[in-house]
Amino acid sequence: MAKGPAKKVAPGKTAPLPKATVKLQAAPSLPKAPTLSGVTASSVIDDDDDGGLITPIAILAFIVCLVLLAIELMTFLQA
Repeated sequence: MAKGPAKKVAPGKTAPLPKATVKLQAAPSLPKAPTLSGVTASSVIDDDDDGGLITPIAILAFIVCLVLLAIELMTFLQA
């Protein structure tokens, strides 16, 4: 790949760097994103349900985790 021996450069000067350019191929155009033209207001799902039992169960699970963490810390500090 080298075209010849390296040239010596006088002290204090820098040698020019070789140019390594590669022509890139043109990228293909991307398809357009789908639109919502066929979607009506009645076909959109309204998900405003607050979850029923999800929130109380999540709170209970969080409290259980805190209790277990406290137990683990107490047993770790005693050892």
